[in-house]
Amino acid sequence: MVRWNFARLGLTIAATACAGPAASAPVGDASSDGSQPCATTGNVPGVTYQVSGSRFAFGGNPSRMVIGSEGVRWTGPDGALAIFVNGYALATLDADAPENALPAPSVSVSQYEADVIQYFERLGVPRCQVFATQLVAGASGGGTDGLVDGGGAMVPGGVGLLRAVDGIPIVESVAFASFDDSYQTIREQFYWPVIPSSTLSDARQFAQRLTIVAGLASYKKQLPDDAQGDGHVAIHHTSASEWLDSFYSVATYDVTLTGSGDAIGTFDENGQVVTIPP
Repeated sequence: MVRWNFARLGLTIAATACAGPAASAPVGDASSDGSQPCATTGNVPGVTYQVSGSRFAFGGNPSRMVIGSEGVRWTGPDGALAIFVNGYALATLDADAPENALPAPSVSVSQYEADVIQYFERLGVPRCQVFATQLVAGASGGGTDGLVDGGGAMVPGGVGLLRAVDGIPIVESVAFASFDDSYQTIREQFYWPVIPSSTLSDARQFAQRLTIVAGLASYKKQLPDDAQGDGHVAIHHTSASEWLDSFYSVATYDVTLTGSGDAIGTFDENGQVVTIPP
């Protein structure tokens, strides 16, 4: 099972009483989603969040302020958006902002997902890097009690995009948005860094090696007994919250550890444990 570390990335979301997220099936047609090649021969392109393209509900014209060496913050009457030095963007409403009481769009889950995908595409996210969506139910504002479409299906408070290249998940990247009924965003998190070509090459070679039955069997002999389940190659990188640390990225084999609940083991090409910082 492919597992993105979205709960870790969404600590701010979780703190606003969101339920745990679950990944949906891959979205879009087979020619354009992250399970298909992105024609990448060098670095995997990243995206810098542009405030000029944001639909965040500032409540009026925001003022810009440099926050020391940490980044830049835009503050409006109803909320603020910060972009940290590593490119991580975080937008949240004030507790008393009137937008908190607005309903979310009266749309189906699939339409909500499509709207979030389109929003981030307009901000520059390549469609071929969007592998799947992540539903986050119960977000405050824009659907505090959840949404129900015409068929009675629950619509999430927000949607996150899951990033991949050639079907290889890029675990710590995040693009999350929650809309109100006028399609302003009431909450956003975004971190879509450049992935070095060397890491992509390592991941591709690792994945290719494991497509061969003998290669996979030989590799699994190097893993501990609790890591013998079905796994997959993934790319991990510095998380958004580690914005003062130097950037790193690594190709790993990720697998759910037997008897450990949802704990994920991460291993290098030699079967050695790779520690991913919290």
